[in-house]
Amino acid sequence: MYNGFPSYAIESAVATISFNSGVPDAAGSYWWLDGPLDGWDAPTARVSMLPRIGNDALAEGEIPGDLHYRGRTLKFALLVESVTEAMREASRYLLAGATDLTYLSGTFLATEETPKQLSVVRSGNQNQGRLTITEQGLTQIGPKSPGFQGLQYGSQAVLARAEVELYASDPRKYAQSTATVSAPSAIVNAGNTPGITGTITVTTGGSPFTLTVGSRTMSFAVPSVTGAPALPGIPTTLLINLRTRTITSPTGTSYYYLRKLTTPWIVLPAGSSAFSTTASAASITFRSAWI
Repeated sequence: MYNGFPSYAIESAVATISFNSGVPDAAGSYWWLDGPLDGWDAPTARVSMLPRIGNDALAEGEIPGDLHYRGRTLKFALLVESVTEAMREASRYLLAGATDLTYLSGTFLATEETPKQLSVVRSGNQNQGRLTITEQGLTQIGPKSPGFQGLQYGSQAVLARAEVELYASDPRKYAQSTATVSAPSAIVNAGNTPGITGTITVTTGGSPFTLTVGSRTMSFAVPSVTGAPALPGIPTTLLINLRTRTITSPTGTSYYYLRKLTTPWIVLPAGSSAFSTTASAASITFRSAWI
């Protein structure tokens, strides 16, 4: 938060740009949001309209089907204020580095009352991962200048304006901090939508077991198929990743076959949900989720 208002940042493996924060970047320039943060309020919906069948009044209208969210597209513009042309050029390349997310994802951070984050890349439903940086010439820092809190009042500023588009394939906003809960207990997802990320660590004792979160129960056992070779037994520790839907040992060996396929994957409902297991012990590390 800065002066009581949210601040934001784009983080990659090579650079970080924070804006609306009153904190200079590595080159000494100050970044400010210029206009709305389009897409932060909610992602767009994915829907197929199904025609009604018939030849009377009941056939009029359509039925929305396949109601899901699309990935979240963020589009916004930034102003950067620098003291010199060299500083502005350095800051332009810092932003280009922070948004160099075509191979590895980065993180979009929002320091709201409850800090949140998205995993983002340079892409989007509305364009092709826009990054346009336009020089804006010179100005003098005055009382209404966006960055006058950072640069000295009355000093000369060299400006540039950047248009950015980022994309999050998982449209949920997640808390920046993680929580760890052990069974039997309650998982509290402080967000307003079910969370689909988290890692459950299970001490199995080598025996079949179940995991329950809210109304969903997953069952784990070694399947037996007549005439087929016997499968390895249940290891003493399993790691269950809800986002990637993988079941592995601590060494990375896959034990996906242990899941009974007629049971659903765990999600973390909004609010408080009971967390229990028939295994020796289990714990989950997760982040609350918002839409």
